[in-house]
Amino acid sequence: MKVTTAKEAKNRFGQLLDTAQRSPVSITKNGRVVTVMLSVEHYQHLRGVAWESLVTTMDAMAEEATASGLTDATLETLLADESRPSCRRHQWSDQCRTAQRQYTTSGA
Repeated sequence: MKVTTAKEAKNRFGQLLDTAQRSPVSITKNGRVVTVMLSVEHYQHLRGVAWESLVTTMDAMAEEATASGLTDATLETLLADESRPSCRRHQWSDQCRTAQRQYTTSGA
């Protein structure tokens, strides 16, 4: 992969566009890579590969969930529980705050 500085990229943008059509180009600023320029075809290919990987992962997770007995109804219940605070967790949190206030005001 070709590497160029941001200043060079600015000064030779047209040439950079041509180079990026053939292979990705790393652009550095202050000695560190800040971006990579690549052709639309290469970008679309990478995007497609990522999408295929996501779909494969989601399918595998769905199969595992089904094999574990997860149903749509169970999932709805779990998601509904996530949208409201857990009573036990928040009761403990409230108890901690109360104890802390009592400790602070008692002068201990």
